[in-house]
Amino acid sequence: MDPREAGRKLKVDAVVTGRVFQQGDTLIIRAELMNVEDGTQLCGGEYDRKFSDIISTQREIAQEISKKLSLKLTGEDQKRLAKTYTTNKEAYRLYLLGDYYRFKENQESFKKSVDYYLQAIRIDPNYALAYA
Repeated sequence: MDPREAGRKLKVDAVVTGRVFQQGDTLIIRAELMNVEDGTQLCGGEYDRKFSDIISTQREIAQEISKKLSLKLTGEDQKRLAKTYTTNKEAYRLYLLGDYYRFKENQESFKKSVDYYLQAIRIDPNYALAYA
């Protein structure tokens, strides 16, 4: 879905878009905050990190964007921003693959996504997002 269209449907002023590339154990993450009204980039950056740091990198990007927006986060907001649903990096990787295939919206990809979610659950049976 077009980010601006998604933002309009959600009735928000800005959306975060991004791309992730993997080269061996290195992730290259490009994230940007886009103005829904005119499509301009409000802020953005590129992050080169080791896959083993994926969970902390996700938190770092979210915190950086909130700082650039000069958001005043409550203690509860900060907890939600820092929340992780698993500490197992492999379970998280499998969950992300499940999400990738789920959004392809065809029967074969949907079956692949379920398989990845089940693999994540086998590794971390307490991983609620993989169950969801």
